[in-house]
Amino acid sequence: MPPVKPRPILLCAGAGSHREMSLWLKPRSWRRAASAFTSTAQHLKKMGYSGVEIDPPWQWTEENGLPKVKNLFDDNPNYPSDAKLIEEIKAYKQAGLKVTLGPQLCCTQLNTENRSADWWNQYFAETTDFLVHFAKLAESSDVDSLHYAVGSWEAQHASRWRQVFQTIKQHFSGEVGQMVWNSGSTPGFIIPDENTITWGEVLDYFYIAIDTPISTKDEPTDDELKAGADTMLDGAKKLYDKYQKPVFVRTTYFKVKQTWRGNSFYNIASVPWYGSEEKELANSQYQFGSHDQARVVNAFWRSIAERSWVIGYAQFGYSHWENPLAPDLSVRGQPAEDLWRKWNAVVNQNR
Repeated sequence: MPPVKPRPILLCAGAGSHREMSLWLKPRSWRRAASAFTSTAQHLKKMGYSGVEIDPPWQWTEENGLPKVKNLFDDNPNYPSDAKLIEEIKAYKQAGLKVTLGPQLCCTQLNTENRSADWWNQYFAETTDFLVHFAKLAESSDVDSLHYAVGSWEAQHASRWRQVFQTIKQHFSGEVGQMVWNSGSTPGFIIPDENTITWGEVLDYFYIAIDTPISTKDEPTDDELKAGADTMLDGAKKLYDKYQKPVFVRTTYFKVKQTWRGNSFYNIASVPWYGSEEKELANSQYQFGSHDQARVVNAFWRSIAERSWVIGYAQFGYSHWENPLAPDLSVRGQPAEDLWRKWNAVVNQNR
């Protein structure tokens, strides 16, 4: 099989839907949001990005002892309507950007232990309906690709997941992928792994979310950081080796000092975001460190430049252009963004 033809490198802008915007917009104040969509799209285009990712979340609930998917907008960072999501998609498409949609079932817990056959039938019926809803929305709004993070991947569910992804493709003509994660705090391991995923032949790509430590040293060299990124990406390459499907990389490293320590050092709920009081950062274990975030981004770009099977790179949590800067995940307006722009041009020119 010939090598995968590289695609433009994409940036994740506003992943997690309006989690970011909910911290500065008054409830239901969506009129101002429209201008945020446009200004963010214009900024991304100006910086040379090729696309954005939007991850609209809905939630798991239970009714009569069976799982049920709902848009619990009042208590979660969801879009209030499909129309508002489409409005944001169109803002990016009109700016000439590609759009990746990653619908997610998040922010609520669902106990899957010791469930009946009827419960699992309902689980997969609800999951399929949820994804078909967004597949149709994606098709109607000219979205380029769509992926989903499989929740329960036990072997007995393999045929069901194959059917779920095949059903998505019946309603969406773009590319369809599956999201996986790094496993724990040791670089090079993924979950679910290449042996667990037996339905990869129906996918167009894999998408890996990474927050693993790429170094545990206080002051690693740039080469040591790259070596950690190399190890992590080579673990993800096992999916490519098995299925010959390319891999999209997403990193989750905060603007804090020693962010290369990843999930061994912080957790996504403990770092102050914008909207937090300044004393929250001062009283935490963290120090603002945009330079260290840039070093991590640079390490992954160096590694990606050597791996043509990686067809995109995103940093989680870009957020909209008007939002204030904070020690959150965004590379927006930071040294990492300038590196991103330069690497993006170099890598795409050389592929």
